[in-house]
Parts: sequence; C-alpha cells; structure tokens
Amino acid sequence: MPVWSYILIWFIYQLVMGLISLIGFVSSIAYWAHIGGFLTGIGLAPIFMDRKVKMFLAYIRELRKRLSEYSSYYIEEEFY
Repeated sequence: MPVWSYILIWFIYQLVMGLISLIGFVSSIAYWAHIGGFLTGIGLAPIFMDRKVKMFLAYIRELRKRLSEYSSYYIEEEFY
C-alpha cells in the first residue's frame, strides 16, 4: 500500500474524531490540532522547501514517468 493512502486514512480518522468531539465526545487528544498542523504543513512546505529539493522531486517525477512508459512498452512487446 502506498504511503499516501496511509496518510489519507490517518487524516480522515483525525477529521472524523474531530467532528465527533464537536458533539460532546471528550478525549485527551487534540484532533483539531492534528488537522490544523497537517494542513499548515501541506500549505507551507512548498514555500520553505529548498530549491535543490524541488529540483530533486521534479527529477524523480520525470524518472518515474519515463520508467513507466518504458516498462509498459516492454510488457507490450513481450506479450504481443
């Protein structure tokens, strides 16, 4: 399972528990702080990210794109 799916599940869980806390469920966990911190991190990450990191991520995206095109071409040639 890709890591983004775990992050999505975690975020949905935090959101659901935060909404439940609005109707009176008492918990020692600050669900809204988790949600706010997550969204703030997502929003501020591109601003504070180093230029070299941005270039590296762009390189990785391009590499994945090229590899997926090559692997699908190879599979088609192999089986057809």
